[in-house]
Amino acid sequence: MELTRYQVTVLPLGRTIEVLAGSRFVDIARTLGLAISLPCGGEGVCGKCRVWVRSGMAEPTAADRRHLTESELEQGQRLACQLAVRSDVVIEIPETLLLRASHQILTKTGEVRLEKDTPLVTKRTVNLTETPSATDLVAIVRHALPQVGLPLCVLQDLSQQLLEIPSTRLAVLAEGCLLALESPEEASPTLGVAVDLGTTTLAASLLDMTTGAELAVCGRLNPQTEFGDDVISRIQFASETPWGTQRLQHAVVSAINEMIEELIGQAGVDRQMIYQVVCAGNTTMQHLFCGLSPQHLGRFPFRATTLEAQRFFASEVGLNVHPRGRVYVFPAIGGFVGGDTVAGIVTTGLDQGRSPALLVDLGTNGEIVLWDGQVLRAAATAAGPAFEGARIKCGMRATEGAIERVWWDETAQQLRYHVIGGTDPVGLCGSAILDVLALLRQWGIVTAEGRLQGGAALRRTLPEDLAHRLIDDQGTPAFIIVQNSRGDARGDIVLTQRDIRQLQLAIGAIRAGTEMLLRSAEIAPEDLQIVYLAGGFGNYIRRRNAQLVGLLPRHIPTERIQFCGNASLFGAKMALLSREVCRRAEDVSRKVEHIELASHPDFHWKFAEAMIFPDCQPL
Repeated sequence: MELTRYQVTVLPLGRTIEVLAGSRFVDIARTLGLAISLPCGGEGVCGKCRVWVRSGMAEPTAADRRHLTESELEQGQRLACQLAVRSDVVIEIPETLLLRASHQILTKTGEVRLEKDTPLVTKRTVNLTETPSATDLVAIVRHALPQVGLPLCVLQDLSQQLLEIPSTRLAVLAEGCLLALESPEEASPTLGVAVDLGTTTLAASLLDMTTGAELAVCGRLNPQTEFGDDVISRIQFASETPWGTQRLQHAVVSAINEMIEELIGQAGVDRQMIYQVVCAGNTTMQHLFCGLSPQHLGRFPFRATTLEAQRFFASEVGLNVHPRGRVYVFPAIGGFVGGDTVAGIVTTGLDQGRSPALLVDLGTNGEIVLWDGQVLRAAATAAGPAFEGARIKCGMRATEGAIERVWWDETAQQLRYHVIGGTDPVGLCGSAILDVLALLRQWGIVTAEGRLQGGAALRRTLPEDLAHRLIDDQGTPAFIIVQNSRGDARGDIVLTQRDIRQLQLAIGAIRAGTEMLLRSAEIAPEDLQIVYLAGGFGNYIRRRNAQLVGLLPRHIPTERIQFCGNASLFGAKMALLSREVCRRAEDVSRKVEHIELASHPDFHWKFAEAMIFPDCQPL
């Protein structure tokens, strides 16, 4: 029986492909090299992956009808994750839906300084000479380099070289292992790449390991976002989909290879000069990068395959650097407290400074570390992707067109906002969402319980500009930040009652985790001497607003809250240049007391309490 095939043309790519009837559009796009942002992992829950069917038949699904109006359906809008091919079609993907779009990614770190330390890779001049006991080439190399490991893959390389004896060579050494023998006449810089394996974004830096100079830096969205915005959805995909782990690994390794290509292009160097890569990320991300199934992280008692630091050849995972380049992956602390947290402890010197001190990494998976002067305690909370704009009606990532800051102009008595890229606003990113929530709490528009009010009595107490922004959104109140020029509700940028519930969950998770760590050490929040904020979202928020809504401890001066940039990338850079940093990271990971909040008997009660917004001084 002959199978039915249809022609699918994808815009703006302008390519046509023939596929079997019933093929999923997201798979077709992936085949064409287009990665589509699927915030809910393709479950049809968020309604944000909207594409246009320009010609052909595409019957709306139940999910389409839940998220799209009749007018939008008639215009040809469909959810990409639900779209299956049933005829010849032309489908247009909006530029903002493609993962190649420009995003505001945190690559800023502190300056790495070399202080009489040994980088992970060094070069040393050696003399290869005949000896009475030398019976083969290996014996000659071992005589010149005693107690240095010679892996089989390196021996294979040496067997291909015509080494003259006697001769002088540059030995490339990595932690007691020979990687290559170079000709002194062709000597080149010893380069390394540091990588932040973020759930949402990736960042990378190219360093000269001899001088410590940063030669280039770049960042991009993690293409694994196509399989879900959070680690739980990716664990599920890896566990339940054939070759799921391998597909997720291929996605992130391919992205890192593209970043390496960008880095060497910026610096004008050859990838053969890159002998070392260092990666830091949460436990799930590190597992997926290494090709380790994260299935055990998705079921009680949430065990990792390994928490130890990993060392292996870059070729084992497919990284395009020197053929014998090495990889170092940071050690982790627990199933959901990973190498990025270890990097944060090391880069801030958390356990070597003032106490009590707190490190908070505000991301999809929120990690919190407390130092009481004697003990390091760490915990992770499932904050979810709300801070990244997911599951928020008009939420989006920090890319061009996203409103990233909102404030009340007291002089003009008007709401003001700033848009990334200076373009027309498209939606709200996490920092702006937090600004709006804090503003609504201060004006009493949102209650402590999280109820968005819009009654006539409240409107009479508000400035005219704010009162006009309270509208009805499908039977529940909503607050307009930007109204479209058409005058109807479609296309307005709003914060809804459902959005506020999502924010309550995210804020409550971080707040509950912080309070439980403090309680375990018998420390009052106001006694904290310093709070370090790490992560992309954490470094763009307004500290006072975060305190107003309970995301950060309220009763400490804002100057005690310090941004520490991309601590994960900074830690990877430090490790590239210092074997001592690697040793310290491994030591720290072993001595941290990991508190598993999910299994703690009091966590659910504390979480419920933490969802109540703190009292707020009205404006």
